[in-house]
Amino acid sequence: FIAWNHDESLLQMAWYDIGKMVDKFRDDMHYLGFYNARIMLNGVDIELQHWWGSNSYARSYKPQKYLENANPKDQPNAFLLGHYHTAMYMFYRKIHTFMVGAFQWENNLTKRFKLWNTNGWWIVDIKLDNKGGTIINMEFIAV
Repeated sequence: FIAWNHDESLLQMAWYDIGKMVDKFRDDMHYLGFYNARIMLNGVDIELQHWWGSNSYARSYKPQKYLENANPKDQPNAFLLGHYHTAMYMFYRKIHTFMVGAFQWENNLTKRFKLWNTNGWWIVDIKLDNKGGTIINMEFIAV
């Protein structure tokens, strides 16, 4: 997992990296740092990003622009994007792209900025086939 701004504020104020502590006490969770990471998991190249800023006019716009500017010789099989508190899937430039959803209920900030959270998580089964493509099954579990 990766951390981000809420977790980084603890690091800036108290020199305490909560991600390292979670990693220390949970055998099933491995901390990869702040903002982004790239991992190989069972032969599948996965890029994790946690961005900053507000949503665009269309959910797909920001990940689409990012992938358009990515080096086609160094692209992952899957791209997971957090921060926008929404869920979406698209297959673009041969990359399975997920906006990962949220675990935050409505609060004063989300009301003020009219941010509507999509709470839940993805269960994804992604495998490389013998031609270098991917076979994928996915389900979004809404809460």
